Amino acid sequence: MRRFILVAVVTAGALAVWAFPAPDVESGAGNELPDPRPLSSRSNVWYCSGSDAETDPVLGAALPTAGRAEFSLPADGEFLDVFEERLTDPGVAEVDVGDGLRFHPGPALIEVSSSPSGAAVVLSGPSQLAGDSCQTAAKEWFLNAGTQGPVETLTLRLFNPLLEPARVSLQLMSEFGFEPLLDDARVLVGPRDWEDFDFGPLLGERDRVAIKVSAVEGVVIPSFSSVGPEGLAVWPGEGLSPHWEFPVAQAEATSGIISLWNPGVVDATASVSIIGTAGVVGNITVTVGAQREERIDLSTVSDAEVGAVVTSDIPLAAAVLVKGPGGRAGSTAAPRPVERWLVPANNLVGGLDYRVIVLNSSGDDVELLSRPIGSETANRVVLPAGTIRRLAIAGKGAELTASGPVTVAWIVVGSSDLGIGLANPVVEVVP
Repeated sequence: MRRFILVAVVTAGALAVWAFPAPDVESGAGNELPDPRPLSSRSNVWYCSGSDAETDPVLGAALPTAGRAEFSLPADGEFLDVFEERLTDPGVAEVDVGDGLRFHPGPALIEVSSSPSGAAVVLSGPSQLAGDSCQTAAKEWFLNAGTQGPVETLTLRLFNPLLEPARVSLQLMSEFGFEPLLDDARVLVGPRDWEDFDFGPLLGERDRVAIKVSAVEGVVIPSFSSVGPEGLAVWPGEGLSPHWEFPVAQAEATSGIISLWNPGVVDATASVSIIGTAGVVGNITVTVGAQREERIDLSTVSDAEVGAVVTSDIPLAAAVLVKGPGGRAGSTAAPRPVERWLVPANNLVGGLDYRVIVLNSSGDDVELLSRPIGSETANRVVLPAGTIRRLAIAGKGAELTASGPVTVAWIVVGSSDLGIGLANPVVEVVP
């Protein structure tokens, strides 16, 4: 694993990030696209990209049925360590990587023996905190909401979890449009390894940074890591969708900024509904130009904790960055609501506060049952149409079942920072 400072790579002419001509992404109907977010509870292998910050990762795997979870820490083509936990009852298998490898910067693989399942990571350090759901594999990813400046640094991580090398192309856009980095645009990531790219020396100051990551050969799991005065934010890549739901678009004591990126060649018209505990608090319509990114500051509409629903006439990438006295965190959105969710990160690390946020974007009230994973006792609430609800669920891990489709996210809060992650949707497989 290496950390690249791209200005040195450009000067030396070495093999690293280079860019294709501006991407030509055709618009199309949402149902013609692959799954916008490669996040499925039916997976038996989860990939957690980690962070280059000085934090200790705590990994959690939610198993609603008894089973086994294996946690592997790869580096330089090998496994530094492998941990296994067997659960005789439903629950959350967990590993605190910092117990053996303090401030371990690397990613992890989680393999589970039962399905459905979910996985997440909480990254905690002396003054930084972040959280994220772990991912499944995909060939194409979009990352946006990045900023590179004098007080904000942005790092792209590319994690290759497989035994063969991965070749990756990168296409970078900023507020100045498409930015070619070199004449060539491929990165080689070694087997079971990762590369970190610091764009500061190359880009200088950029208010808006968005990157398309395509695996030409093999598989990579990308993520953004952003450090600013408020703390650490980590968020994954995503796909494209005409519909996105943020259960958390603005957390308590922060300002939420939604980023909408249109990598296509046709302008998009997007509508954003801002949703609070009592209903819709605002609606915003914005034009997202072709190959451009637009940002919406939700604090101009509300200073409360809110969710948001984005609808667009063509598929977009969407992410949110929250920052303020409450800390700093990033998150992607869910492309569609479902009726069952797993929250493996709930109460995963002691000494922190946890909140589960549920968004009901439909026009009907839903009955919501929440419980710790493995518990036979559930708490029942009715979630009115077009509202969000904050839940505190005792016990490790959480499972939520609703009478209608909802979206779910979780927040972890420390003394000076916070993290946000999407829960894992449980999607029934149709034979």
